[in-house]
Amino acid sequence: MATAEKSKTPPLDGASSSTQADDEFFLDDSFVTIRAGGTLFRLPSSKLNAESQYFRRLSSQTESLLKTSSNENPFKLPTNVSAEDFKLLLRLMNLSFGANTVATQVQYSKQDWRKVLRLSSLWAFSRIRKDAIKNLHQVGLAEMEKVLLGREYSISQWVKEGYLGLVTRTTTISSFEATSIGLDAVVKLFQMRETRALAAGSAFSRVFFSTEESSIHRLAEIEKAFRQELAGIELLEGRF
Repeated sequence: MATAEKSKTPPLDGASSSTQADDEFFLDDSFVTIRAGGTLFRLPSSKLNAESQYFRRLSSQTESLLKTSSNENPFKLPTNVSAEDFKLLLRLMNLSFGANTVATQVQYSKQDWRKVLRLSSLWAFSRIRKDAIKNLHQVGLAEMEKVLLGREYSISQWVKEGYLGLVTRTTTISSFEATSIGLDAVVKLFQMRETRALAAGSAFSRVFFSTEESSIHRLAEIEKAFRQELAGIELLEGRF
């Protein structure tokens, strides 16, 4: 019985009948030209559309400046996005050839990952945003960093963890921290700290900061006290 022959890609227009497009490394794609600062970038539109909700939406618009971009008339990114910051994002986009490529291994600093988080959140690069959140979590964030970054980039888990850390740590909340997180939040945090202190009595330092205290119970208190704020953050978080 004859073995079925593997289907081949049809010959290319304008090429000889004996040639054909490779099914893995011939990219039939349109490119867009993007300007960040004084630097031009030429990128495959299919990759941008696959990774980013923002660029996908732009590409679907009939009169899109992105679709008509060129070296002479590039699509301009906001002035607060530098070429170097944009490149941090692009290096994570799997821009090499082939359908099953793996992103180049990068060695990013904590500050680099914060920049990636900013741009991936701004333009809804969901996969890259998750990578940034994961790597920043592994690097480690202080309580205030978790609260402020979680609020700015809609990461509810960080906000909860940050508040929890501010309630349970042995050092008090500083005036700078209080100003940064706002009066309403800091009042709730001080009330929670005071309630635990009164309940602990003379054994305050031993009981209040005990590692044996249920973290689940403490987190539930945070979720209850900041229910309205967290609901708003989770709503925005759902976009990603």
